[in-house]
Amino acid sequence: MAPKTKFPIDDIVDAALAVVRRDGLENLTTRAIAGELRSSTMPIYSCGKTITEIEVAVVKRCWEILTGYQKKPLTKDIYIDMGLGYVLFAKHENHLFGCIHSSKHVALNKRHAEENFIHNLNRLKDYPPFAEITEELRLKIMMQGWIFCHGLADLLSKNLSGNLSCPQTDEELAGFVIDANKITYIGIKKTVEDNIKK
Repeated sequence: MAPKTKFPIDDIVDAALAVVRRDGLENLTTRAIAGELRSSTMPIYSCGKTITEIEVAVVKRCWEILTGYQKKPLTKDIYIDMGLGYVLFAKHENHLFGCIHSSKHVALNKRHAEENFIHNLNRLKDYPPFAEITEELRLKIMMQGWIFCHGLADLLSKNLSGNLSCPQTDEELAGFVIDANKITYIGIKKTVEDNIKK
């Protein structure tokens, strides 16, 4: 059977995502995509998209995959699930995690990061622990939670966590994030109570 001479752009992006997932964004080339498609490079060159445009589509897909991880009901607590989803995305999809933090597409990743943050903040509109606090404090809590989860995620994605006796299994990570959230919650409760007393 003769090789295909044309592929839909979605097939090319799917193949590019598979390359990035396996080998990282730095190894995404037309030749690597062609290998994934079992084709020559000609269909990639003739799809009407440059390699940069294909990279942009892959970055967008990476953010969509992250959002899927953050929406999984893992602990029955939407706030914890967002942070835990971010951590598990880094653990299970370390090259995709690297892609959304790549210096190659800083402006694009910054825009997606802001959209992701706002999307998650909006999902917490009816979150009971946030009901009695100001929007300013809610933003601080979200930012501090993200910084904690990003640090943990970065350790896991770079396989540095083993040296620090960091939790490794998904269950251990869930417990770790839950415990960190409890500590944060105690601090928030004290802050709210102190403000009420004033």
